[in-house]
Amino acid sequence: MTGDNSRVTDKSCFDWRSYLTKPDFVAAPVSCFNHVPLSRMWDSITNGILVEVKSPDCTTCCSVNPCCYWIAAVIKVSGYMGLLRYEGFDSDSSLDLWVNLCTEPHIHPIGWCAENGMPLVPPKLIEDKHNDWKEYLMRRMSRVRTTPSDFALKLEEHKHNIIKKGMKLEVVDKNLISAVRLATVRKVIGGRLHLKYDDSEAEDDGFWCHERSPLIHPIGWAQIVGHALKGKPEYARQSLLKTLYRTYEPFDATWDMFLPVPNLIKSPKFKEGMKLEAIDPLNLSTMVDKVMRFEK
Repeated sequence: MTGDNSRVTDKSCFDWRSYLTKPDFVAAPVSCFNHVPLSRMWDSITNGILVEVKSPDCTTCCSVNPCCYWIAAVIKVSGYMGLLRYEGFDSDSSLDLWVNLCTEPHIHPIGWCAENGMPLVPPKLIEDKHNDWKEYLMRRMSRVRTTPSDFALKLEEHKHNIIKKGMKLEVVDKNLISAVRLATVRKVIGGRLHLKYDDSEAEDDGFWCHERSPLIHPIGWAQIVGHALKGKPEYARQSLLKTLYRTYEPFDATWDMFLPVPNLIKSPKFKEGMKLEAIDPLNLSTMVDKVMRFEK
């Protein structure tokens, strides 16, 4: 997830703002990526939903006077970004603003102001446009769609990374994908982890992957499942004992930090003799040129 529309919080982050305004720009929907936050409910975040958002009149508000809010419609969605237009501005786009619908702290579902005692006031630029704004809002929101009721709860669940900086885990060897190596988490940004193998050279900068990537595993995983492990025999012995007796170190990534592995022994989906297509392990950008046969 990127930061809000007013700033980029990390110099290495890519800034999408220059692309969002291009008429031919089309972002891949969040729901295309099963591993990212809110992917399963993001299809409900569509053009036309209404939210309660900080009023444009509150740019100079101080902490003594609480900010006022107003209704805005989402008129375009690009990834996690949404283009908002304040109610009452009709075709006037002068105050339209792009915001990150997940990180912007002043965006709430319809009804939030009433529940929290916050003022819902039309911006001064349009306050004379209608004599009865209450009646206008009642008519406008008679069949309103807004963000899902559990949107904020689901978002909060994804804000707290379980895997922390400094933790150790087992990671697929990028040079020998049939084995894993011990690695340390060097940095965490959103759900992305920057990893470096513990036995790598000093000039090796490591690499990034997602916290739900199938490339990473808890300490002791290789020994338990019988996977090849590139590492010292002492680590292999200790990692097995840690897993069997639950005697982990504070910096160890443990099994409960990862999604449960389905039990394929009871109901295997693959059968001996089946044919399938597979990634070429020596050239990860291509498929093998022959259909492979699944064997025991």
